[in-house]
Amino acid sequence: NITGFPAATLPMGLSADGLPLGALVFAGFGRDNLLLGALAEAEASIAADKEAAELQRKAAEAKTKADAAKAAAK
Repeated sequence: NITGFPAATLPMGLSADGLPLGALVFAGFGRDNLLLGALAEAEASIAADKEAAELQRKAAEAKTKADAAKAAAK
């Protein structure tokens, strides 16, 4: 960019209205490696959060099905 400071955007998902959310991240002049490292850490954290949410959703879905099957068997 024109300032010489490394910058990047980090996609963060979608809002409740379906609009894209993200963060604009900057680092000091010549600190490209710092910026890339921070982005890698943030991206890994976001991925882990999404994976955990998906596992919770699947567990809740399985419990709902199991409860429905128990109720039907009575």
